[in-house]
Amino acid sequence: MTAFEVEQPILNSPFEEPAEHWRIQEGEAPKREKGRRPAGYFYRDPKAPEPEPGQPGIYWLFGAFIQARYSGSTETVLGQDLVAIRSEDPVVKLFRNLRLFGQRLVVTPESLAGRTDRSPYFLLSYLAA
Repeated sequence: MTAFEVEQPILNSPFEEPAEHWRIQEGEAPKREKGRRPAGYFYRDPKAPEPEPGQPGIYWLFGAFIQARYSGSTETVLGQDLVAIRSEDPVVKLFRNLRLFGQRLVVTPESLAGRTDRSPYFLLSYLAA
């Protein structure tokens, strides 16, 4: 296990208010703490340089969710993505299928306005958390 993993990640019932949470800080062992985790957010300065490419699969997954890639007739798009995965350069082909090759994913406040739990952006909130 890495320093950010715990043996029992789920501490609470999904049907009750959280009674405890894991406090994970870089350089420290994870600690089990009472109560709900404090709310917070991460802010990236728009003037900051772009982060180094990390995990293209996660970035592709974000794009697929935002575009609701598999919400309609999935056979066609799944077939396209399977061909891309089996190619010599699967990452580039998958991004081309999303029309994201060489572009940034941008989520603006306008993109989120009026969205509900049925929106593809709702699933992103779990991935981003």
